[in-house]
Amino acid sequence: MTNTSTLPAIFLAFAGLAGLIGVATGAVASHADLAAEDLKRIGMASDYLIWHALALLGAVLLRGQMPDSKLPLITGALFILGMLLFAGNLLMIGFIGWNSLSGLTPIGGICLMVGWLSFAFCGLKLKSLRVK
Repeated sequence: MTNTSTLPAIFLAFAGLAGLIGVATGAVASHADLAAEDLKRIGMASDYLIWHALALLGAVLLRGQMPDSKLPLITGALFILGMLLFAGNLLMIGFIGWNSLSGLTPIGGICLMVGWLSFAFCGLKLKSLRVK
């Protein structure tokens, strides 16, 4: 079991890797000779990885503002799970045509949406902490 004090460092590392993979896949897709539908999937995965890498950085910053709350950790975990399931599956389908796990793609999308909702709750909770 991972100590919760090390999770922000893990989240930062994952955000860096997600950003790297997002930029790299976007670059490869812009030069690859692939079908239009595959390029669309890869482009979408690239965009989602980059945006959610930034969102994950936000969850790390929130953790610093809310050290006694697990909500930023839950937010970050949802973003990571969502990126793996959603963008990961789109990349597998787009690059190698492997869609055996494509049923998990919508679950990844739901994780990303719930992650954003959790992020919003962090903001509300942070505001209530500051008001007291």
